[in-house]
Amino acid sequence: MAPTEHEQKQIRAKIKEFLKESNSYVTISVDSFSLEEDIKNKTSTISGNLLINNKKIIISGAGVGIVDAFLRAVIEKLSDEYLSLHSIKLSEFYVSAKIKKKARPGSDAVVNVNLVLENIKRGKIHFSHRAQSLNTATILVVTEAIEYFINSEIAFLKLKSCIEDAQSRDRIDIVNKYMFLMVEVVKNMNYDKILTKKGK
Repeated sequence: MAPTEHEQKQIRAKIKEFLKESNSYVTISVDSFSLEEDIKNKTSTISGNLLINNKKIIISGAGVGIVDAFLRAVIEKLSDEYLSLHSIKLSEFYVSAKIKKKARPGSDAVVNVNLVLENIKRGKIHFSHRAQSLNTATILVVTEAIEYFINSEIAFLKLKSCIEDAQSRDRIDIVNKYMFLMVEVVKNMNYDKILTKKGK
């Protein structure tokens, strides 16, 4: 069963703490982006600058809507390095807006974007983000989701290595500590194919 949004936040905090010990946590943000909508052909094309640990990477992609286009662009760019990204797909996307009653029409609206991705286990994982711009909120929620999956994969591989090392030294206390976190991490994804492809 996929983790709930509350469980995700807890898992993310644990992963971040674990990876920061070895300076392995990956941060992802967007510097800028441009979006073109072809209404007739129902196609969205996006391009922009993705920052991976402050290193700029140019991305571009097309899809049906901004979410599909941006998700495809990021996965295409990063999935060769982070194999688990091949196994996620868009399941749901919905938006709600809260407009201040005293504000002028269309002004000061806070947009809440909800994104649901499906992993290889067909478990649905929820993400949400708020902003005053619909496009900005959309870009940020997809970025947050990608960061979550990438760091989960990194943590899984690193935990596997740490557990094997602790087992070789008969450090059952350390094995138990890392196994507990491993159980949390594998709620995100089945990593068997990743281990096979990477020869781990």
